[in-house]
Amino acid sequence: MTDGIEAVTYRKAPDVLNGLVAGEIDAGFVWGPSAGYFNKEKLSSVYAITPTEQRWQFGTSIGLQKKDTALRDQLNNLIDTLAPQFAKPMDKYGIPSGAPILLAQANSAKMAQAQAAVPDAAAQPAPPVAEKSAQPPGALAKGNMMFNNYCSHCHGPDAVTGEKRQNLRNLAKKYGERVNEIFATTMATGRLSKGMPKWAGVISDEEIAMIKAYIDTVQEK
Repeated sequence: MTDGIEAVTYRKAPDVLNGLVAGEIDAGFVWGPSAGYFNKEKLSSVYAITPTEQRWQFGTSIGLQKKDTALRDQLNNLIDTLAPQFAKPMDKYGIPSGAPILLAQANSAKMAQAQAAVPDAAAQPAPPVAEKSAQPPGALAKGNMMFNNYCSHCHGPDAVTGEKRQNLRNLAKKYGERVNEIFATTMATGRLSKGMPKWAGVISDEEIAMIKAYIDTVQEK
């Protein structure tokens, strides 16, 4: 639990919506097409489905041989021509298409409101962190944003999750002095059998370091 919010995990998308109906939870994160369809077809659109984080939206590609330039151009033109019609099935099945809420921006706004509510912020004790970061100013906020973009779909927004095995807030307690080694190896090679992709080469070493610096600040003692 953090900031009065308790995170719970459901195995299937419909279970999240059913949890809302039963009053078990107040809000839920569900893949947009699943949430939209279930909400519209089963619940008569009783809930508002709002997209989050653009990087949670995965595109579909068509693979062609390099020499098939004419076919490529034909397909691209066809896609451009049909683009206005794509909204019809999305609306039919309740798939959300509005502007996404960026979790990192929402979190920054929340922090700014909290600071504004303190009469003398300078007189307040600094919040404890796991260790001091060597990152430049603004890097921790960027690391938080990148964590939410790349990692939160498995490890929870701001690293808050009800799944013990996916809880990154206990890395320091779990691995002790080997935590940096374990983190670097996992990011470099992944754990494909457990659903953890390989991030080396996908995002830069600098970005990985920023994500690690953010994770360091939320470690449980």
